[in-house]
Amino acid sequence: MTNIFEWVRDTVVAAAMAVGALFGTADEGPTSYQGYVEGEYVRIGAATGGTIDTLNVRRGDTVNDGDVVFILEQERETAALREAAARLAEARAAYENLRSGLRDPEIAVLQAQREQAEADLVLSESELRRVQQLMRANVAAAQRLDAAEAAVARNQARVEELRARIQSGQMAARSDEIAGARARIAAATAAMTQAEWQVSQRSGVSTVTGLVTDTMFRAGEQVQPGQPVIEILPPENLIVRFFVPESALASITPTRQVWLQWGAPVHTVMASVSYVAPQAEFTPPVIYSENARGKLVFLVEARPASVDGLNPGQPLDVTLEEPAQ
Repeated sequence: MTNIFEWVRDTVVAAAMAVGALFGTADEGPTSYQGYVEGEYVRIGAATGGTIDTLNVRRGDTVNDGDVVFILEQERETAALREAAARLAEARAAYENLRSGLRDPEIAVLQAQREQAEADLVLSESELRRVQQLMRANVAAAQRLDAAEAAVARNQARVEELRARIQSGQMAARSDEIAGARARIAAATAAMTQAEWQVSQRSGVSTVTGLVTDTMFRAGEQVQPGQPVIEILPPENLIVRFFVPESALASITPTRQVWLQWGAPVHTVMASVSYVAPQAEFTPPVIYSENARGKLVFLVEARPASVDGLNPGQPLDVTLEEPAQ
């Protein structure tokens, strides 16, 4: 039993000494803490699922914002895009045709028909005058006069019809027909935009510039919608995490400057505190007592002014005062 109590006593003393070595005492006001580098990764996936057709990057590559890092199979989407483009071209051609009226060869055909109709009219009018003379001489029958008058009226109507068709053909279509053509162009344009969007969803595009730290899939493998395919670490997403005791919390506020030190020879870089945890953690092992408040620690994050020489998981020292040169 005595050995057990001695073991517990030695353990508590060793824990207290370890905490004291890490943070110092509340009266001493420590200004140096142990920390480590952490990376906030950006994962690129596809909005729709499918088979990876092309993987454009490998682990260790550097990519830029806007680079296409992978492409899913897209035969169906590409075919739909071609169809939408054809429908849009058709709608635009119909609109231009309505705006321009008939083509010159079509107008020429109508003009030839009008000339023929005018010739027929002249001939029928001449026949009518001859029949009228015969009627005054009581030589022709009344039925012949009726037929001649009808022929003249028919030819006159034909001439007027062709004149109107030529005039209409030289003008644009009616406003309601042109408005309908514009609406069809708008619908075809919307379908084209939708088809282009569908094709774009089959590609993974990097939204940042950084280092490719992992590729979760290879070409030929299936991915689900939204499933990450590429993992990228932008340099600006490197942060430093360290823990401070409650006694030093008041002196550490967001935007405060701290200094990072690592390596041999020692490298020193300034950093700016970006986050202070609102909740405390206990440093294990700990036995709650009146002095346990001094063992509460808070997570602090800082962003280095320069990330040269820093890598995720790398240990370093954080000081609240600028080290002597």
